[in-house]
Amino acid sequence: MLELFQQDPNLAWQIFCEKYSDFIYTFLRRSGYDYDEAMERFVYVFEKLCEDDFRRLKTIKYAGNDGDLTPWLRQVVKNLCVNWAWSEDGRK
Repeated sequence: MLELFQQDPNLAWQIFCEKYSDFIYTFLRRSGYDYDEAMERFVYVFEKLCEDDFRRLKTIKYAGNDGDLTPWLRQVVKNLCVNWAWSEDGRK
């Protein structure tokens, strides 16, 4: 999938969303956010992953076993949630 982000980012994004949307939402809910908080952060995470023509996804150096992005995503979602919380006003 990482190579596909270089060749056809829109197709890669569609595959990424199908594969990891549930994981990201579940991770947010298990982090203690209620439905509304999780959805606000979910949208924020996806906006950030799309930023600059999928810059974050295009610069991944290593994907886990069999190209699994779960470990990378767990850290990125955590970091983005911290950034969101530390921003001046969050996403109200």
